[in-house]
Amino acid sequence: MYIGLGIFLLVVGAILSFAVRDSISAVDLTMIGYICMGAGALAIVLSFLAQAGSRRAGGYNATRVTSTDPNGHHHRRNSRRPRLTYSASCTRLSPAVCA
Repeated sequence: MYIGLGIFLLVVGAILSFAVRDSISAVDLTMIGYICMGAGALAIVLSFLAQAGSRRAGGYNATRVTSTDPNGHHHRRNSRRPRLTYSASCTRLSPAVCA
């Protein structure tokens, strides 16, 4: 989502900095354009960092368990459990979890 915002800010900032030649009293459009371009670049960088961080995070696993009781009725259960990640912090957990 932030990649689109970053590209938009880069385009608007470039237009204000390089293409607009009008002047408004007490407003420097060139500086506003540079600020928009900087904010756009920052949004793109933060977007990439957030995506890289979410790939490393545990996230969730979805499981579906279906069972049949002796009377022939089907039971379905959906569950969402945190996904275990094996990292340096795993040593602080119990050995059964880290195995």
